Amino acid sequence: MQTYHSAQLIQQLQNQTESLLNIAIQQWQMITPAKFKRQPGTDTWSAMQCIGHLNAYGDYYLPAIKKGFTSLIGLVHDDGKVGWTQPIGADPRRNFNAESWEVYGAGAYLLAGSEVVKLKL
Repeated sequence: MQTYHSAQLIQQLQNQTESLLNIAIQQWQMITPAKFKRQPGTDTWSAMQCIGHLNAYGDYYLPAIKKGFTSLIGLVHDDGKVGWTQPIGADPRRNFNAESWEVYGAGAYLLAGSEVVKLKL
């Protein structure tokens, strides 16, 4: 099994993102509004439509993510167990409640929280 070094992968991603941002600034900074609105084909979106779409999704999903994670905070017990964690192989419609927990629940909660923190909500 291949070993990955997360710090190295994150640094590579940051470098790629920075490079793409620089290219976008260089290539799009002087673009005319007409060209920005032009659709390259009948079944394709313009650059302006793509950005509008991404912004609309962000406007919807980011508050939903914040609301969802905020509600998860109430599921953490004083001893660190996360309630309402579905038992492995159980029917998701039954067999668990506020007192139900599994060893993976806290880890999943912390992993989700680490990603939410990155969103800077």
